[in-house]
Amino acid sequence: MRSPCAPAASWTGLGLLDMAPTDSAENHREIEWQFDVDDLGAVEAWLRQHARNGEWEFHFGEPEEQIDSYYDTPDWRFFRAGYVLRIRQARNTPAEATLKSFGTRKDGLRQRHKINERMKLEGITDDPTGSVIRSSGPVGQRVRAMLSRHSAQMLRRLFDAQTRRTRIAVQRDEAHVAEIALDDVSIA
Repeated sequence: MRSPCAPAASWTGLGLLDMAPTDSAENHREIEWQFDVDDLGAVEAWLRQHARNGEWEFHFGEPEEQIDSYYDTPDWRFFRAGYVLRIRQARNTPAEATLKSFGTRKDGLRQRHKINERMKLEGITDDPTGSVIRSSGPVGQRVRAMLSRHSAQMLRRLFDAQTRRTRIAVQRDEAHVAEIALDDVSIA
């Protein structure tokens, strides 16, 4: 197996961003602050204690379970193009395929390009890659552009991230201004 850091001049210039978005997709720049904490419960408790703090309010959603599976080809085509392919699955929710650029990260602030596509797949399945490959949307188009004609055998699952996510809507003067996601993640 070749190292993911091996040069790949033939894939460097692939225009993953040049295809048009469709109605079932989002194509945008993602900006988020990411922090690692030792005690997620302490953070949640602090936020709950300050749920109404003057003009700021935190509104807690119910925790959700999701599985994020990460894929690449045996020769690391997505990695070498500067992207990661993720398929997110959760119960009672359509699956979502995402291409994310590596982007930049400084002092917790992360900025990257992100393309999302809702899949015609509900619940959790062991191998959702066929749905992505058959998709006519922007993620499916880009995935097929990266693969050879034997595409089904080309995608390999790298790992799964099992997440328990609590979303917290942040409001100021009754206007939604941000979201906090408390993620408890285990890698499988």
